[in-house]
Amino acid sequence: MVALLLLLEENRSRHAVLVIVPMAVMVFAIPLVRTAVGYVPWGTVEWVDALLPSLSLGLTAAWLLLRRLESRTVLVSAIDFVAVLVVVGVLVGTCDNLASVSLSTALTVLLLGVFNGLVGTIWMIGLVTAGRICRANYSPARFTGWLVLSIMVLLVILATPVSGVLAAMFPGSEGRDAGELILIILRTMEYSMATGVGLTLALLPFLVLTFYSPLYHPRFLRFLRIQVPPLLMQRPESRPHCAD
Repeated sequence: MVALLLLLEENRSRHAVLVIVPMAVMVFAIPLVRTAVGYVPWGTVEWVDALLPSLSLGLTAAWLLLRRLESRTVLVSAIDFVAVLVVVGVLVGTCDNLASVSLSTALTVLLLGVFNGLVGTIWMIGLVTAGRICRANYSPARFTGWLVLSIMVLLVILATPVSGVLAAMFPGSEGRDAGELILIILRTMEYSMATGVGLTLALLPFLVLTFYSPLYHPRFLRFLRIQVPPLLMQRPESRPHCAD
């Protein structure tokens, strides 16, 4: 799939091939770092390791399609971005389960697409929010800071009310005092913020490539409707033989 996308006219450049580096980093380096540190930012779920290849391949495809994902509105571009991740997730799940076709494998394929879409939506909301904030005053460091903060706040907003309701509905909740419920909510907020950091770390290899790439950086900024710095647009490398 990646090889086919690299054959697109706008990707016939040595700079485009470098997208393979963050894809490999996301698949191999992040689990190694997690094991070495002994801490899982997104929770103790081993199956995340199995889903990383699908997410990394989806991001690679989306990065190679950034020019074609540009639209008149950020909303349409964001939906297309998430759709790419969903399609890649379904394709990866289908290829992994070709040997055994059954209802359970079909469910696995569906769940993989849903998971890719969910994570992609969280990433996209964070990217769009950071892009809006940094639209007129952009720098890679400022953008990354707002990105991780946006994802953390989003997850806290989504998870905290749910955890509070579930804690109140569980059997034996009648005996819980307000202090215990507050503790549960605080732990949920902690896990949500840690998950936000983990999701940002997973995306970071692609962001680092983007910030230093004369090919992907202008595409990324135009995709998010961020004002492209004139110096970046004037760099000859940002316009290889493909018109970028």
